[in-house]
Amino acid sequence: MEIYRFTRKAWAEQLCGGSLRFGRLKYYQLLEAVFNDAAVGDRHEGKASTKIDFDPSGGPSDSEIYDRIIDTGAIVGPMGSWVASGNIFTREVDSFISCWSTKSDNGIEGMGADYDSRVALDDPQAFADAIWESGVEMVSGSPVSTLFHRIEHGIVHYSARTFDITKEAAGEPSVFIKRPDYQSQAEYRFALFPKDKIARDNVVISCPRAGDLLHMTYLGESPGTGEKSDYFDPATVLADIVSRFAALTKVLRERQDIKLKAVQVIPVTEEVVANWQAVMAACNEYEADKKMEFDKSHRPKLLKALFALRRENAPNEGLDRAILQEYPTSILLKLAKESR
Repeated sequence: MEIYRFTRKAWAEQLCGGSLRFGRLKYYQLLEAVFNDAAVGDRHEGKASTKIDFDPSGGPSDSEIYDRIIDTGAIVGPMGSWVASGNIFTREVDSFISCWSTKSDNGIEGMGADYDSRVALDDPQAFADAIWESGVEMVSGSPVSTLFHRIEHGIVHYSARTFDITKEAAGEPSVFIKRPDYQSQAEYRFALFPKDKIARDNVVISCPRAGDLLHMTYLGESPGTGEKSDYFDPATVLADIVSRFAALTKVLRERQDIKLKAVQVIPVTEEVVANWQAVMAACNEYEADKKMEFDKSHRPKLLKALFALRRENAPNEGLDRAILQEYPTSILLKLAKESR
């Protein structure tokens, strides 16, 4: 089976020279969240969520729900981590992936239509074997087989299947499943699963033996760079947004003072209560509008600044989680200040 990777000429030459870059799945999810690039389709990959329906007014506690999930066998295997939100438990698998396609042309949605080179591989199994048997991770100098549990490869399946865990075993998180919307990508993947957490966005494997299996074709000048980069100083952008947020906070506090004064009127009469309710409604609407206006104007810049900041330093697990779970702007700013 022949598969293909579309990229830029310099990167294609590195790949064929045996320098193989695997990106952490969470990094691609961040790219999608920060740059609002839904065409990529990585946001929900490598995850499996278990939802337990219950009556929130008199239902079981989170710990009881967790026990029920264990009883059903939904939590299986040693890989990944869990994130709990109310009655939804999401299991995530940590992995580093290299994305290819079974399509020989470059009209692939979300996979860089402006790339100028194609790398072909006609024996994926031999490629995987070479990486596992003779690949060396460049930073640590360690063999691939000592840093990772295993290497897997295969066609990505496009499915939105759910399981009733009271009737069948829950599905395992998989990096080879994407939602049906992305079927046109016809993706093929290689995935490395680390034994211990590797706090980097990518790993580079040196493996000339694997490079010898690849064949590069230059397709001609590309129409654009396609770079997801930002030409600004993230610290300056963050300082500006923090300043603007401080101004917003001052405005909101003024509304809090207005609400406080409205409830201090004595004696309390029906007219006073009616006035208090009107003041509260007006202030709440004003606050909501100002917060929405701030988010609409500044949140996209904030996310890009945070992404640029983490590239200058190192991945920050807390900040990454906050971005992916769409934390409020105020919390993102607080985390940003702590990570600088």
